[in-house]
Amino acid sequence: MLRHITFIPDGNRRWAKAHDVSLREAYVKGIRKMFDVVQWLSEFEEIEYVSFWSLSTDNLKRDEEELNLLFSLFEEALLKGMEEKKEEFKVRVRFLGDLGRLPRRLVELMRKAEQRFNSGDRTVVFFMAYGGRDEILHAVNALMRAGVSRVDAELFTSYLYTADIPDPDFLIRTSGEMRLSGFLPWQTSYTELYFIKTLWPDLSREEVIGAVKEFYKRKRRFGR
Repeated sequence: MLRHITFIPDGNRRWAKAHDVSLREAYVKGIRKMFDVVQWLSEFEEIEYVSFWSLSTDNLKRDEEELNLLFSLFEEALLKGMEEKKEEFKVRVRFLGDLGRLPRRLVELMRKAEQRFNSGDRTVVFFMAYGGRDEILHAVNALMRAGVSRVDAELFTSYLYTADIPDPDFLIRTSGEMRLSGFLPWQTSYTELYFIKTLWPDLSREEVIGAVKEFYKRKRRFGR
């Protein structure tokens, strides 16, 4: 069963350089692609969760001009999305990560989007200001504050950002990079991995559907 499919949408900046266009154009196309992917996957009714690593903690180390561009584009996308009729987006929306590291206005818009889009059979998750090691440290510190003296896997999982979300069954990374770069290290222990050379803005429907079909050809053993 494929309940949760997740994406590392890599290659926006390389796409801008390859096409000799501005970063703004590349990022706009990249954000739009996430909405396209959700639409393409709508034919697979069994998929309950679609998630994207939209902004990593490492991304927050980029120069101020690029970060301000990213934040403004995220805001524009959220405002535009909330202007659309709610009936056209029968999904739940979640934003997970160390959101306190983001501009207050952007976080406020995220919370409004979560309130507006809170019904449907599918949940779309955007990991923002997310880093795998940071998430684990966040959980450890929360457990220490709670005075917990002994931790098992189930308890530890309940302190992660993804406590109420199933682990990904399938992870797709674009741009040809064959690593996870710290994305969901705890949750991806048994996740099937799939790497595509295409840069994220150029990702096609055929590639996404083809990847899902490849998933169903695999035999998952979960270490057994």
